[in-house]
Amino acid sequence: KIAHLNNELSTQMKSMHDLQSSLNQMQTLVHHEENEIGGLRNFVGSKFNFTMQNIDAIVNETQTTLNEEVQKVNDDVSSQNNFIAYEFAGIFAVLGTLVFLWHTTSHLRDMNEPFVQRKILAILWMCPIYSVTSWLGLVFTSAEPYLSMIKDFYEAYCIYTFLSFLIAVLGRR
Repeated sequence: KIAHLNNELSTQMKSMHDLQSSLNQMQTLVHHEENEIGGLRNFVGSKFNFTMQNIDAIVNETQTTLNEEVQKVNDDVSSQNNFIAYEFAGIFAVLGTLVFLWHTTSHLRDMNEPFVQRKILAILWMCPIYSVTSWLGLVFTSAEPYLSMIKDFYEAYCIYTFLSFLIAVLGRR
């Protein structure tokens, strides 16, 4: 009976030794797999960071290009708006000058009271002088201060002429 127990004990010891070696092999495999997983994790992490940097660079480049295009379109629209303003100002300057010419010719044809009509003609010159200098001030912004002085001087002259006109018309009675 002891021999049978010794035999069984040796079988159990052998089984345990086999289990111990299997466990060691599995631990070695698990350790090896953990190392491979860690390497893959580092590889995937570096590729992910590289990809994110590329995507960020592409997004920034696209955003810069988009901002440049938006600025270009805004500049084009602004220049078109300025051109439209120049056109309207020029059209109304020409219309005002045409009305001035019509009134001036009618006064010159019927010069019944030259003393009064000369003052009216001087006041009528206000329209073309103001309209042309204003239009030129829009187109040539660097010359605007000088053109503004011309308008101011003629405005002062018109005020003087208007007061002379009032004295000429009302002073007769």
